[in-house]
Amino acid sequence: MGSTLTGTILFAVGMCFHFLIPVVAPQVALEYRNDGVFQPWSTWTVKYMLVHPWLFGILFSGVFFWFRSVIGTANLGGMRDGLFYGLAVFLVGSLPV
Repeated sequence: MGSTLTGTILFAVGMCFHFLIPVVAPQVALEYRNDGVFQPWSTWTVKYMLVHPWLFGILFSGVFFWFRSVIGTANLGGMRDGLFYGLAVFLVGSLPV
């Protein structure tokens, strides 16, 4: 349940960026179309980007439940717990990339 909700939120945020960036900052969309700077997306990349939020939803939910078990409480609250959770998600989700 948690990973599905997390994946849905990540997917929704990604879709908002996908549709709003060309409206808010059209020059960014033009730069991404520049083949001299960015490689064009092939079919597998587009498919991966559609699946990516759901995979990371599973990963981030797993980190959340693992972190809850490490600190020994069901409730994460306050600046300290939020900071530690954010660092754990960063380490698991961002550094391998």
